[in-house]
Amino acid sequence: MKKIFSALALSFVLVGFSSCLKDDSAILKPEQTTSVVELGTFQAFTSSSSNPIRLYSLSFDLSPLDTIIIPVNYAGGRLAQKDIPVKVVYDSSIVKTFNEKEYGTTVGSYKTALKPDALTVGNAVIKKGSNTTELAIAIKVNQIAFDKSYVVPLVISDASGETISGNFSKIVINVSVKNRYDGQFTANGTYSDLTLGAAATARYPKTINLITQSPNSVAYFDINLNGGTYGYTFFNNGGGSFYGNFAPVFVFDDNGAVSSVINYYGQGTNSSARSAEIDPTGINRMTFGLDGKPQKLEVSYFMYQSGAKRLIISETLTFQHAR
Repeated sequence: MKKIFSALALSFVLVGFSSCLKDDSAILKPEQTTSVVELGTFQAFTSSSSNPIRLYSLSFDLSPLDTIIIPVNYAGGRLAQKDIPVKVVYDSSIVKTFNEKEYGTTVGSYKTALKPDALTVGNAVIKKGSNTTELAIAIKVNQIAFDKSYVVPLVISDASGETISGNFSKIVINVSVKNRYDGQFTANGTYSDLTLGAAATARYPKTINLITQSPNSVAYFDINLNGGTYGYTFFNNGGGSFYGNFAPVFVFDDNGAVSSVINYYGQGTNSSARSAEIDPTGINRMTFGLDGKPQKLEVSYFMYQSGAKRLIISETLTFQHAR
């Protein structure tokens, strides 16, 4: 399967150049503009706008090998007047710069560069009369660990004498592996808190990403909780709340049945002494369509606190789209 980046980065480049124009009413001819060579993308970057190195995110299905296709653009008002070989290289040094700008001293959030022997960067030539080409990057997916946050750092090192973009010549691409249970779901269900009683009410529907943790498990990630994190939300006396140090991880057998539920933050080893356990009376199964995509997960589970059962949860998570 190819992961394809489409060439929509031009809009960002034009915004960046607009402040340089002396006369807003002037209409520049193509030969009066300066074209730059850049790495193109198809989506909004996920790093902060102040970071000079952009972060984009991709997830790969389980497979031995996959390919990223990235446009290399000749951005501006002109087409290439000659063939332009563009050299794009793996450069792990930009990951340090990215981490420091994005996360400061929060070292635990730092990204790690995927090892260079786990990928192969192809060749790119922008042909005369064109303004874009494609760069293929082969990824050895089986070398991406499930529990790590890896990035592929790419830099345009040479553009055959053409101007290299200052904004889009360096990017990092976050890469992760997905199992067949992974995706974005809409969750509905029932819930009770044996400690808070009637003060605690269910907060459904909610949008949940089930994020791969291993070949046969996914963790419960609420995209609307504190900007997106692993956790279970509810209403406490009508106000939004969540349980710290608790998010279920669903473990499946080869037939799609949930074989166990554990806590993402540790089985009773966290500071809240919280753990998870499957409710064996539930349906506890992921169903799939004929195309192999998940349709819905029906699962029931408990949360224990300091060894005592506190939460009883039964949910149906309906698949919306790939994450």
